[in-house]
Amino acid sequence: MDNLNAVVEEYIKLRDMLERMNAAHKARTEKVRKTLSEFEAYLLKKFNEMGVDRVGSPAGTAYRTTVSSATVKDWPAFLDYVVERKAWDMLEKRCSKTAVLAHLEDEGALPPGIDLYRQHTINIRRGKASA
Repeated sequence: MDNLNAVVEEYIKLRDMLERMNAAHKARTEKVRKTLSEFEAYLLKKFNEMGVDRVGSPAGTAYRTTVSSATVKDWPAFLDYVVERKAWDMLEKRCSKTAVLAHLEDEGALPPGIDLYRQHTINIRRGKASA
């Protein structure tokens, strides 16, 4: 029993140490993460102003991507629609983003009960000059 107690005690000490280390690491990187986020917001604003999706430079290429998310706002309406059309490919534990986007493209409208959320993001790819 003493060995079990020692293992549990040491486990708790190590777990607590890991939590402190993770918190310290997060605190040390917070300023950098905040600055990166500010740069991404600046680039997105500039891309919108310029009407572009990509900018290349010797240091690298910044490009905009679109992230889509479909959520159900009215399950009864959506399920009635799925059953009526036998559109089972739209069902998962959540609605299928791929099927909803295909439906939007084919029909020109979202299925009943669905909200579509799109967010532009900025990605940075390292260029040859900064490798």
